[in-house]
Amino acid sequence: MTAEVAILNKLGVALAADSTVTITTSNGDKTYNTTNKLFTLSKYHPVGMMIWNATDFNTVPFELIIKEFRESLGRDSKNHLGDYADLFIRHLRARAHVGKAEQLVNFRSLLGDYCRSLRRDFFGVCRELQIDVPIGATLSGDARNVFNEILDSFEEKVISEGKNKNLRGVSARQLSSAYSGVADDAITRVLNPIRPTLAQKGQLISLLHQAALSNLLTDNFTGLVFAGYGNKQYYPSIIEHRTDGMFANRLKLSNRRTAEVVRENPAMMAPFARREAANLFMEGVDHSYQDEIDNSIHDLLVGMADVSAKYFGASNARKIDRFRSRLRQLAANHALALRSLRYKEVKRVLDAVEFLDKSEMALLAENLVSLTALKQKISLETETVGGPIDVAFISKNDGFIWIKRKHYFDGKLNPFFFDKYLTGTNARMGRGP
Repeated sequence: MTAEVAILNKLGVALAADSTVTITTSNGDKTYNTTNKLFTLSKYHPVGMMIWNATDFNTVPFELIIKEFRESLGRDSKNHLGDYADLFIRHLRARAHVGKAEQLVNFRSLLGDYCRSLRRDFFGVCRELQIDVPIGATLSGDARNVFNEILDSFEEKVISEGKNKNLRGVSARQLSSAYSGVADDAITRVLNPIRPTLAQKGQLISLLHQAALSNLLTDNFTGLVFAGYGNKQYYPSIIEHRTDGMFANRLKLSNRRTAEVVRENPAMMAPFARREAANLFMEGVDHSYQDEIDNSIHDLLVGMADVSAKYFGASNARKIDRFRSRLRQLAANHALALRSLRYKEVKRVLDAVEFLDKSEMALLAENLVSLTALKQKISLETETVGGPIDVAFISKNDGFIWIKRKHYFDGKLNPFFFDKYLTGTNARMGRGP
């Protein structure tokens, strides 16, 4: 995981990203604090890019792909930020050095991630209901019923997400033929010690292939955030894509999300990945805490109907039902009122962001990432946010400016590196900043 922030007003866009990447192995999680997640997308034009969550594309580091794209782009410019994003997506499809072997590895990982989510949900429900899961034996009784419910819920998610438009023309049957045995292997390898029945296994294999073709992304997707300007854009914008990589010679890509500074919306803040600190700063409350408040108020109010039923008896059942319905509506109205208050707080923050200068925007972006890292550092959870924070500011006329930037080498000892940056030599060697 990671923490990244984009802050925009009419002067430009400030970007900040931490440097931690978490590697999951059979021995547990391992974190490294030296990963690059913020990049210039062009040496000559005001566009940049951040990546978050997974940092590889079908086993190929995104850093290499981005720098190759930057080199191929050269001095070419585009009219809109979306044109740069579309060109980068085409580069991913055609020139990311992803062959059949890399696609097979990615598909195996994809199905494994789905199975891990199902395994987590299954054991979570079993712990809550205090159901023992037999080790080495086929599921039966209550455990089998729980797994059936997990499969049904998974199927509902797949159906509700719909089929990914980039994978149209590819069927579940074709995936089963092209990647024979991969789904079966994922179930055996990842769901252990769960042993589903033959019927459950057959249903799950079909669901895994359908999920791969749907818009349902795994936990290990990569977020791609493009920021800056095209030639015809006077104010900055950001565009986000999410991808689960390539398989079956297709790129699984989510729908594009776009935000742009305009007269009616002169400032915005967009956190990515771990966003607790940014949400708390903008709204004045942590989202998880607010959800607990909303749920508690709902349970308290609706519970009053159950208490009333005990005192007034079954003869007033119809009145009690109307009373319960009215209490549910009151709880929903209360949650809506609190949400409206949070939106007012966000507006107050954005009203101030509108008038921040470039250095203040960069400082705010850096501090929001730093607060997220600090919150994790003083908790007992794995530190998935941390390390040096890279900060940049992109403006229409000044272009992409580094405010803070880590290097794996001492710049004073390598002046030739910066002297040759614009010549393309370093970029061709994969070492551009």
